[in-house]
Amino acid sequence: MICILLIPFLYITEYTANFYIPQPIYWVTKLGIPIGLAWLAALAVTALLRVLTHANAFLTTGCFILAFYFAERYTNNQIDAFTGLNESWRLSDHYPILYFSAAALFLLIGLITTAANHPRQ
Repeated sequence: MICILLIPFLYITEYTANFYIPQPIYWVTKLGIPIGLAWLAALAVTALLRVLTHANAFLTTGCFILAFYFAERYTNNQIDAFTGLNESWRLSDHYPILYFSAAALFLLIGLITTAANHPRQ
């Protein structure tokens, strides 16, 4: 339901906010929808991976962190393109090791857990 109502919600937010500012800003088409779809895609890829592979929670979390990394980079690039500035502070640019180390840790724990739960015969 949230996925279906995201775009109308963004348009209602834009419409309502433009009542209260002197110069209306139309941001949903160029900014809100692409970013919203990027985040929904990150969630969908993670959920699809979980459903198709029956991955445990650790593997799913590691994959979600990687999807989160790419969605965050896309979000900041879109914002910079929309504003014409390059001033957004990007965790993914400044400290990508945080994403990759956390993802690697969860993926490693997930693989160890999977191997421990499925002994060889």
